[in-house]
Amino acid sequence: MHASMDAQGFMLNNALFMAILLSVSLWASKTRSALPAFVHLSWASGNLFWNFIFHLWTTVQADSYSPGLVSATLLYYPISIWAGVLAVKERRLTPGAVFGAFAIGAGLMLFVIWAGLWRFHLPFA
Repeated sequence: MHASMDAQGFMLNNALFMAILLSVSLWASKTRSALPAFVHLSWASGNLFWNFIFHLWTTVQADSYSPGLVSATLLYYPISIWAGVLAVKERRLTPGAVFGAFAIGAGLMLFVIWAGLWRFHLPFA
């Protein structure tokens, strides 16, 4: 399974991700309603939790270090789990909504992999 992204594409992709993340973070910080918290957790989990899973999976699959695994393990994974815990603790979301947000985040991560790395093709098809 071969995938590639040049440096310019990587930078553009990450800049877009951060712009969206900052926008939904600002929206979620301005209100106590569930919708902004759900959208924020969905987007953040696609960037954080599922990024950790992606790097862990690619390390195991390739039997070599995947760049980003250390930051994903030490930062992204615990931060995303803690965000879900806080959303429930502060009664912004139910546990089911947190799992739903993480499921949507997985879909977002898969879309980014499909679009950015595989250029809208399936590498195994």
